[in-house]
Amino acid sequence: MAPAVAPSVPPDTALQQLLASGRAVKVVVKRSARDEQLYIVRRADSQAPALGTREAVIVLLEPDDAFFESAKQ
Repeated sequence: MAPAVAPSVPPDTALQQLLASGRAVKVVVKRSARDEQLYIVRRADSQAPALGTREAVIVLLEPDDAFFESAKQ
């Protein structure tokens, strides 16, 4: 008898759950002009990504409610 398999969550749903929970945040990323192994990451806004940037998502492996909060409050 095969082991029971839990129903999988569609990727978009899982991503939305991570974003809603605060464990993930949408960002824009670009490679540094000075160091190709350095990436510049900024929180995404509602506008289209700037030239040379890519949209991405950062996901925390361990929960930290305050990590993505803005320092300026």
